[in-house]
Amino acid sequence: MTDENGATHQLLDEDSMRRLADIAPDPMRAHALVDQILAEVRDVEQRAV
Repeated sequence: MTDENGATHQLLDEDSMRRLADIAPDPMRAHALVDQILAEVRDVEQRAV
């Protein structure tokens, strides 16, 4: 998604990511990766403020 200033933003659907992780060949690893992705996104958001 691009805002009115031309900055690009990615939208993440945590519920869908969790459901996909549930059915992954290695669900524990998949959930760990989702956790890492979401933590990184939160860090980036906090640095942007």
